[in-house]
Amino acid sequence: MSVPAVAREPAISVQDLKKTYKIYRKSSDVLGELFGRQPVVDHVHALNGISFDVGKGEILGVLGRNGAGKSTLLKLLTGVIDPTGGSITIRGRISQVLELGTGFSAEATGRENIFLGGLCLGMSRAEITERVDEIIAFSELGEFIDRPFRTYSLGMQARLSFAVAFAMRPEVLIIDEWLAVGDAKFGVKCYDRIREFKREGTTIVFVTHNYSTVTEFCDQTMIIDKGAIHFIGAPEEAVFRYSQLLFGAQAAERPAPAAQVATQGDSQDIDRVLATLPHDFSSRFGDGQARVAAVSVESNGALTTVLRSGDKFALRIFIDVLADIEEMIMGFYIKDRTGRSVVLVTNVLFPDTLQIKNLRAGTRLEATFDATVTLSAGYFFLGIALARPDAMKLDQVDRIHMIEVIGSPQVLAESIVNVFPTLRINGAATASKP
Repeated sequence: MSVPAVAREPAISVQDLKKTYKIYRKSSDVLGELFGRQPVVDHVHALNGISFDVGKGEILGVLGRNGAGKSTLLKLLTGVIDPTGGSITIRGRISQVLELGTGFSAEATGRENIFLGGLCLGMSRAEITERVDEIIAFSELGEFIDRPFRTYSLGMQARLSFAVAFAMRPEVLIIDEWLAVGDAKFGVKCYDRIREFKREGTTIVFVTHNYSTVTEFCDQTMIIDKGAIHFIGAPEEAVFRYSQLLFGAQAAERPAPAAQVATQGDSQDIDRVLATLPHDFSSRFGDGQARVAAVSVESNGALTTVLRSGDKFALRIFIDVLADIEEMIMGFYIKDRTGRSVVLVTNVLFPDTLQIKNLRAGTRLEATFDATVTLSAGYFFLGIALARPDAMKLDQVDRIHMIEVIGSPQVLAESIVNVFPTLRINGAATASKP
């Protein structure tokens, strides 16, 4: 797949780029090939002829599943490996963070590795000497700077790697997905430096799995899948399409329905929702007298697993009633990646209007919760629970969806929930409204 050239002068031009690896069946075949023997090899096509441009001063984000070809692309852009076919043109001085400690020696100290790493990136010894104090300050390694690199934790290695790469003042910066390594404070410092580079006109290409990073920083985003470009374009559209690629989401054409709990004997669109659950769904338990049949998450009239903090969304739940039930409590919960519950909502919150009673076998219910996303950025799991008033489970299905929440400028990364605050200041002469 090729894309039109960007409006600005391209800093990076990639045309029909291919990379194929030979996989030898036996290690001895490598040596045998040198002496003219024909070994049995498998060919893995990491990149299948991709083309794109990145304009000067633009940021391109790259999304893709493991093994899609993302890291191969970055290694080709930085000259670490050679292409099998196609061409790469890069205009400007390039710096990269592909693997932690590139060019570093395990036995050398952090200070010594500043010079080794800087030289590998193309800096002169004079440049490194001029900036060594700045690099040490950015890394925040303190007294550890004169200890062997092999004694560093992964986070400390990341600090030194980024400090050296960011000291170079590159015209083109290539970053693999290492910004997730290290503490939150250092991550903020790295992102601030990336913003500074962008203001100065640096062209940046980086791989990430963080949707918030994509939507906040990128001018365009590319999805690579199976060695080919699946999509390239606006970041928010890329995030939605990548979610479709991961979870099989299909866009719905109708608007989200209003809040309701009603018998749906003639409902025809259960097969259009995002997740239709098999009878033997692996993460479910209960006596089975009522069962969750299907679930969808909808926002702005479309099925999705990606929501922005502050968005309104509708959660639709289809329930098959398989036995007469006097009263049922229904709800949903959201857990973070550690399994901690961060949201729990049930119809008990609406006792005057939404009691679910006198259900008859053979009934299908369609319930819709309308709500607002209060979570900050991150990955979360959605579950549904059906129970009797005495807490006996009818059906509980865990981890139906993994939902990605994209943060907003009003939410700090360290926050778990968004409380949508307002602020009043009385008696402060310097207070001003933004």
